[in-house]
This record gives sequence, C-alpha cells and structure tokens, in this order.
Amino acid sequence: MKTHKTVDGNEMYIADMTTEHLNNQINSLFRNLEIAKASLNENESSTVNSILYKNRTMSKDKAKYLIEQIIDNKLPAYLMEAQLR
Repeated sequence: MKTHKTVDGNEMYIADMTTEHLNNQINSLFRNLEIAKASLNENESSTVNSILYKNRTMSKDKAKYLIEQIIDNKLPAYLMEAQLR
C-alpha cells in the first residue's frame, strides 16, 4: 500500500486519508505539474518577470524531475484511491 507523508512528517496510508485531504493533495499535485510545465517553456524574459512578480519558477532539470516524480510515482496512487471512492 502506498503511503502519504503529511506536513508534520507523519506517514499514513493513502486509503486512510479523508476525502477532503485526498482532493487537496490531488489538486496540489496538478498545480505543481502546471508550475513545472511552465518552467520548461519559459524564456529569459519570463524568468526576470517571475523574479519581479514573485511567481514560482524552477530550473528546467528540476522541472523535468518533478514532472517524472509526480506522473510516475505520486499521482497514480492518489487518483486510484479517488476513483475507488
């Protein structure tokens, strides 16, 4: 069974998460995917704008790694649990 690590550092089974917590986690993963995807497509001027306007940005290598981790390791287990409910 897959586990979820909370902000407090505690681990729990994904199946034991409340529905609200599960939905929040799935939404968070999709937001992080969007941020990582945008980081892959940004150019030099958008990097400057992200600093000026305090938007979240990351290196292209970190973005690729994050996308892989979310799609391959994290998202499937959360979506499967949501589908079962």
